[in-house]
Amino acid sequence: MATTKKPRRTAERILEVSLELFNRFGEPNVSTTLISAEMSISPGNLYYHYPAKDELINALFDRYERALGEILQAAADVDNVEDAWLFFHMLFELIWGYRFLYRDLNDLLSKNRRLETHFQFILKNKAKAMHALLDGLARGGAMRITGAEAAPTATSMVVVVTYWLSFEYVRDPRRALEPESAAAAMGRGGYHALALLLPLGWRVLAQRAAIRRHWRHLALLGLVGVGTYNAMQYLAVQTSTPLNVTLIASSAPAWMLLVGALFYAELPTRRQCAGAALSLLGVLLVLSRGSPAALLQIRLVSGDVYMLVGTALWAVYSWMLARPPVGLRGANRPPWTWAEWLLLQIVFGGVWASALAGGEALAGAGPVHWSGGVIAALLYVALGPSLLAYRCWGLGVSTVGPAMASFFANLTPVFTALLSVALLGDMPHWYHAASFALIASGIVVSRARTAARA
Repeated sequence: MATTKKPRRTAERILEVSLELFNRFGEPNVSTTLISAEMSISPGNLYYHYPAKDELINALFDRYERALGEILQAAADVDNVEDAWLFFHMLFELIWGYRFLYRDLNDLLSKNRRLETHFQFILKNKAKAMHALLDGLARGGAMRITGAEAAPTATSMVVVVTYWLSFEYVRDPRRALEPESAAAAMGRGGYHALALLLPLGWRVLAQRAAIRRHWRHLALLGLVGVGTYNAMQYLAVQTSTPLNVTLIASSAPAWMLLVGALFYAELPTRRQCAGAALSLLGVLLVLSRGSPAALLQIRLVSGDVYMLVGTALWAVYSWMLARPPVGLRGANRPPWTWAEWLLLQIVFGGVWASALAGGEALAGAGPVHWSGGVIAALLYVALGPSLLAYRCWGLGVSTVGPAMASFFANLTPVFTALLSVALLGDMPHWYHAASFALIASGIVVSRARTAARA
C-alpha cells in the first residue's frame, strides 16, 4: 500500500522561506506579509508560530550559531594548508547560507539586543578558532609563527571572515549576493583569509645564504615545475583538443619510468611495466569511448608537442622532488617548512614564467580582457591546480615515489567522466567502469611489487 509523505511542519517551512527571502532581498525589505504570501498561508497562521519578526530572526540565528560552533571546533584539527582551505570553505559556505545576517549586520545589531550580545560571543569564538588553526599549522610544520604574530593575524582573519560579504556587496551591490555568485564569493573570501599568512612565509627569502647555496637546484626545480608545466598545458589546449591533451598526459607513467632509469638508476620492474600498460589501456578505453576507431582519427598538432614536452618535464620535476641532491638531504637540508619550499619554487618558477610571458608579449600575443569570470578563474587556478595540487603531489611523491604517483594521474579521465555526470548530466557508460577497473588494476599491480619489497 502506497504511503504519502508527511508534509513538513509549518514552522520549519516558515523558517526556510524566510531565510530564502532574507538572503535574496535583505531582512529590512522582507515583511511578514510577504513571507505569508510567498507561502500561501494567512498572516494569522504565521503569527501563530512566530508572533514577531524578531522571533523569526532569532530562530534562524540559533540555527546558524549551532552550525557555526560545530565548524569552529574543527579548527583544532587543522595542521596543514589543505585542511585550512577546507575549513575556510566550509565556514564561508555556512556564512553564505545565512548571508542576510552579515549583509545587514549593523542594522540587525542596532535593533535586536539578543543578536548584539550573541555576536560578541561569536567574535570571541572565531578568534579562538583562528588561534587554534594557526597553532595547528605551526605544529604540523606548515608554517612558523610567533606568539606576537599570532594574535594580530588571528584578529585580521576574523575581520575578513566577518565582513567579507559586506565587501562583496559594496563591490557589486546588484549581483554580489545572488546565488550564481556564491562560488566566486566564497572562493575569494577563503583565498584572502589564507593570504593573510603569506607575509609569514616570506621570511624564508631573508635566508639569502642558504638560497645562494642551492640556487641552481631551486632554479631548475622552478623551471620544470611551476615555470613550464602549467604553461605548456595552457599552450597545448589552444591548438590541440582535450582528447589529445589528456591522452598525451596519460603517458606520464612511461616518462616517470624512463627518467628514473636514465638519470636515477631506477630500473622499472616487470610489474611496473605491466601496471603502466594496464593504466594506459584504461585511459585509451575511456578516451576512445569504447571504440578503437576513434583513436585512429587523432591528428597531432603543435599543441600536442607542447603537452609532450610538459609531461616529460613533469616527470623530471617529480624525480627532483623525490631525489634531491646530496646537499639537500639529511642534516644538510635547510630547516624550511613545506610552505617555504613551495614558496621558493613559486618565486623561481615565477621568474621563468615572467620571462616566458615577456617573450610571448614580444611575439605579439593579444592583451588579456579582464572580467569577473577571468579573475575567478585565475583564483581557482592559483589555489586548486597550482598551490593545493603541487602540495598534494609533493606529498604523494615523497611517500610512494614518482613512478607510483604517476599512475594515479591516469585517474584524471575517470574523474572527468564523474564530473561530467555531476555537472553536465552526462550519464556514465560501460567503458567508464571498465577504464576505472583497468587503471585501478595498474595501480594494484605496481603497488604489489612495492609492498613485497618493503
